[in-house]
Amino acid sequence: MLAVRKARELGANEALLEDAHGSILEGSTSNVFAVFSGTLVTPAESAAILPGITRARVLEVARDAGMAIELRAIARAEIAQADEVFVTSSIREVVPVTKLDGQAVGSGGPGPVARELLRRFREAVRR
Repeated sequence: MLAVRKARELGANEALLEDAHGSILEGSTSNVFAVFSGTLVTPAESAAILPGITRARVLEVARDAGMAIELRAIARAEIAQADEVFVTSSIREVVPVTKLDGQAVGSGGPGPVARELLRRFREAVRR
């Protein structure tokens, strides 16, 4: 709750939490994904993240779409260079992150991978 409070004070909707090594683990109420050169990256469950039902479904639809996926640590410095960043949660589904620490992520708007995964996620849920 402290992270959420601090994020809101800074005008953000979500706080990204990192481990002692500076790797991004998850959001305060979400799971985090980044896209680097077309590859979808998210921390592995072995990194002590909450597994997330929506995270699992997004990974499933990404695999079904033939997207390249890496389950690995995302360094804090690295995430600032991502083409896209988005978070997932059961309530919010897939939410693009357009700014990190006040700096634009990628083009500064929702990216094509997040938009496509949201579309496929909603299709899968409807089925």
